Amino acid sequence: MWSLLLLFGTILLYLFIINEKRRRKYPSGPYPFPFIGNIFNLNINAPELTINEWRDKYGKIFTIWLPEPIVVLADGKLMETTFGKPGEVANANIMHKLVFGGTLKDNDEIMRLKIAVENVFMDWYKPSWMLLEVMPWLIWLEKFKIYDFGVKRAASYNDVFITFLEHHIKIHKDKRSNGNTEENDYVDCFLAEMEKNSGQGFEYWQFVIACYDLWAAGVETVTTTLQFAILYLIHNQNVQNKLKKELNNFHDEITVVNLKKLNYLNAFVQEVHRLANVIPLSLIHETLEQTTIENYKFENGTCVIAQLACFNLDPSHFPNPMKFEPERHLNSLTGEFAPHPLLKPFSIGKRSCLGESLAKPQLLLILTILFKKYRVKSLFPDSLPNINARPGLVRVLDDFECLLVEED
Repeated sequence: MWSLLLLFGTILLYLFIINEKRRRKYPSGPYPFPFIGNIFNLNINAPELTINEWRDKYGKIFTIWLPEPIVVLADGKLMETTFGKPGEVANANIMHKLVFGGTLKDNDEIMRLKIAVENVFMDWYKPSWMLLEVMPWLIWLEKFKIYDFGVKRAASYNDVFITFLEHHIKIHKDKRSNGNTEENDYVDCFLAEMEKNSGQGFEYWQFVIACYDLWAAGVETVTTTLQFAILYLIHNQNVQNKLKKELNNFHDEITVVNLKKLNYLNAFVQEVHRLANVIPLSLIHETLEQTTIENYKFENGTCVIAQLACFNLDPSHFPNPMKFEPERHLNSLTGEFAPHPLLKPFSIGKRSCLGESLAKPQLLLILTILFKKYRVKSLFPDSLPNINARPGLVRVLDDFECLLVEED
């Protein structure tokens, strides 16, 4: 009995020493437990709120363990300095036209693809999947039906989307094989480069993943942002009144250039980005060489995230940060839209969002066309729909019902 206790105590002491040695290489942060790190300290439904609490406690740079160490940059200027170094159907069809040309006629297919992407994004975010990243042997628990991680289910959803992409890529390849080499969309251009370089540097699977990123991430992020915009308007009718007044007085042609003149619309969209935090936990970057940040030295391969929500919800920059208030983005003297240089809804640095140049005007166009003609209201006069989002790589809002009322 005593020998077992001694063995157990020795193992615990060994794990503690190893844990401490690793922990001291990084900026301080919440204490990581062996094997699981801080996975279960994180509010999985609103991780940005937990990380903001840690920012208040540990400062603008700290480390979290999920379960491997990730250095968090939680200050807008620090992010800028560091990374400055070297409507569902309508939105889906815009993205489809960019990637593949043409539009999808089958709305049921669009919804089927959207549901598949949502499920994959939500599964990626599970604490149990974070454990699989460092302990892949745990997958045998699923194979022997001891614990269901959901990998098989997620793979089936992923296959639905991959099959869809490969089908449309094949259509383009067949077209080029028949002599039609006109470059009308992203797939045409990529195939042309593959032919010029004999595939070197332009591998087929890399190609499929690039299409995946553009189509899936583009559709999901813009759609979720539009849903948040509608919910904020339902909850803030005074904001909707101001937005509709500006749109009703706008008689120019609806173009991307002209929409930049709409100060309140642009302020509204920026406030939606700030408060919604559609990607709640920023994407992980990795250092490619030895790097120094705030006097901390990091080895090649260190994981770093610029946690954009820390800035978006920072009361020192945005007083009463949980309040939806587009006016905070207007110049107090001129009333003109004042874009904040540190508000980065589409990530930051050289690896910022590939579709940013498309997403921004897309949001402005859809909102203008929609709210120039309609007002959005709660379906039930005595209650408002909840603004609840399920956790995921990209937030997924709970279903809600609303009324679009046509107005002159």
